[in-house]
Amino acid sequence: MNKSFIVIIVLIGLSVSLFGQDRKEILGQKYFEEYSYDRAIKYFEAVKEKDCEIYRKLAISYYKLQDYDQSEWYYTQVVSSDDVEVEDMFNYSQVLAIQEKYPESVRWMTRYHEQKSSDTRAAKTIKDPEYYLDLIKEDNGYVIRNLEINSDEQDFGTNFYKDDIVFTSSRTGLQTVVRKWNWNQLGFLDVYKANLDTGNYELSSPIPHHRKFNKKFHEGPASFDESGEIMVFTRNNYKGRNDNGEVTLELYESRLEDGTWTKPKPFPFNDNSYSTGHGSLSQDGNVLYFVSDMPGGYGGTDIYRCNRLVDGSWSEPELLNDGINTEGNEMFPFIHPDSVLFFASNGHPGLGGLDVYYNDIRYNGLNRTTNLNAPINSSKDDFAFILNEEKNKGFFSSNRIGGMGDDDIYAFDHNPGLKFNQLLRGKVIDEIGQIVPNVKILLFNEEGAVIGDVTTADDGEYLFEVEEGTTYSMVAQKEEYSKGLGMLSTNLSRRDYEHDLMIRRPDDPLSIDKPIDMEAENLELTDDIFVIKEVDPNAPGLSLHSMVRDIRDGSSIGGAEVYLYDKMTGEEILLISPETGDNTWYLEPDEYSNKRYSVKVVKSGYYPLEFDFDTPDDELGQHKFLARLIPIMGPEEEMDLDMSDLFTINPIYFDLDKYNIRPDAQIELDKVVQVMKKYPSMVIELTSHTDCRASKKYNERLSNNRARSTAKYLRDRILNDDRITGKGLGEIDLVNDCECEGKVKSDCSEEEHQRNRRTEFRIVKM
Repeated sequence: MNKSFIVIIVLIGLSVSLFGQDRKEILGQKYFEEYSYDRAIKYFEAVKEKDCEIYRKLAISYYKLQDYDQSEWYYTQVVSSDDVEVEDMFNYSQVLAIQEKYPESVRWMTRYHEQKSSDTRAAKTIKDPEYYLDLIKEDNGYVIRNLEINSDEQDFGTNFYKDDIVFTSSRTGLQTVVRKWNWNQLGFLDVYKANLDTGNYELSSPIPHHRKFNKKFHEGPASFDESGEIMVFTRNNYKGRNDNGEVTLELYESRLEDGTWTKPKPFPFNDNSYSTGHGSLSQDGNVLYFVSDMPGGYGGTDIYRCNRLVDGSWSEPELLNDGINTEGNEMFPFIHPDSVLFFASNGHPGLGGLDVYYNDIRYNGLNRTTNLNAPINSSKDDFAFILNEEKNKGFFSSNRIGGMGDDDIYAFDHNPGLKFNQLLRGKVIDEIGQIVPNVKILLFNEEGAVIGDVTTADDGEYLFEVEEGTTYSMVAQKEEYSKGLGMLSTNLSRRDYEHDLMIRRPDDPLSIDKPIDMEAENLELTDDIFVIKEVDPNAPGLSLHSMVRDIRDGSSIGGAEVYLYDKMTGEEILLISPETGDNTWYLEPDEYSNKRYSVKVVKSGYYPLEFDFDTPDDELGQHKFLARLIPIMGPEEEMDLDMSDLFTINPIYFDLDKYNIRPDAQIELDKVVQVMKKYPSMVIELTSHTDCRASKKYNERLSNNRARSTAKYLRDRILNDDRITGKGLGEIDLVNDCECEGKVKSDCSEEEHQRNRRTEFRIVKM
């Protein structure tokens, strides 16, 4: 059976003129509208001059009767016609997928998307044109088998009922009057019960469930609560018809009271104008998932949810979101006790027809919908999947090739049992604890590849599915904010993880991102030159904000790796800054407080930087550090970095016509010595200058003497003389306009001339 909501046409006679139109075409149209597709085919095939519309109806009719070879052939004629419609491209793509012609199916889905880009079904398919390669890879944990209980008709839609199984079947059984419906000339559906062998999951001794439920038209499928005392089931609407004269589907509820099932009570949201059906009750019977084509949905049939109220009535139906529902058909929901919703759909990327999917709906299905892949799914219709509490056995239905009838029930075992992905959720806050909306969150795997992204809504919350035993990193980014980062390692004992992310506001100044005062009295050149640390005790929780800069010009360094070494346990944690040097890690206080860490900042092309980072219990808040990295220079590569820009070391100055080292100059030179001792591979170049008074030749000799005396002072205090080079430049590099050569006489003050009598220091190698 081609899966759709089953309706019954009420025949009201045929009163159309046969003149001006082929009688065979008129009869074909009559039977087509009555869902008598075999008869419609008979008359449409007899039309000698077929147009695109007849080809289209033949393609549809063969599709409904599961003759996909013929359906494909006729769709080929349709899409080759000048009268092709955009929906024909979609339907042709669907048939090609059923025929396992996946590349060609994707090509036609792409053409459909070009004409109707708003359809998310096509968008999901062409996002990964080779999606089917992963879906056809069989999960070797499955063993599936066709059950002997299957008949040569329709058997599908199993559900757990106490220690037994109920299912839906069109088998004729012992009825004295066999009614058949026009679609496929099979019997009407009834609800059956079978014994369940819990060891091998075989079914036996099928009997009609109860005559109170099985009537003359369609009944089934049915669902029960864990006690087996509440039942919801689907049946045809016997009293009303929709505007097309069709008998739709309705949901009914019955209770087992004192050993007797009560009269079925109609679901309060049944309506003559649309169908409701395929109910699935939670174990406690207080949540109902069902399917409907009521107005306001996403497309064909959608999955809804109702909650039982205190007075026993049902709440208004809630349409599940577009992570589950599509423009296509979603049906046959099954809610597992672990709050995982299994359902069938032809709207998500699949292998053809209906495929089985699941979604963890604890947070309204915000995480991704997952295809169960082969061998559960095939190129045909696969649906009505149910799973036991141990998650290692269950049933599903399929009309795949090799079955015994139209639809068959299959049992499966899974070793070691299905594992549902865990959930990672959290919110994005700023450094004062306020929610930040509209933030893009990226999820990275252990290899650094992006495997998920989501943009938060006004509540700032995000949600991802994650796998057990894996390490992830998260990045929160919003324009003008610093990036927020987080890390998570999952284990086998939890299903939920909460991890908030923090980003800094654009108007929040960072006091530590300022030059250090190198002229303070008794200053020692400690790590604070390269690492500046500060704690903001007002920030919520515990967080670490890093700023990584190039020491030469203060520019931000992206892609730095920050390692936290736990000094007490020896554990190493890697925090990665994917794009920018400004990042915030929100750390769980229970896990990271009262620890002693060594922090190492690593970036290719720079010397690593290491420093201590402690998180005492009484220092919650935001720990901020500014790390200045020094670039690694090649053996032939030279730097040109002014030492005064880096260390705030001033040039030294000389008296007029002198080259001796003055006491104020010794202070600056001692700072240079300290730096060179701290960085033993550093090589500096000093340049000495004069003012403009005296001849150029004299000033060249004087500046060279100043360079020699400066170099000697430094060389006497370090081990390797080769680390210091120097030269005199005379008066050619004045810092002001105090020139006085030739006819030009300077009127500068002595203070202005003093500024030119100097020695400056530059770092040329590290």
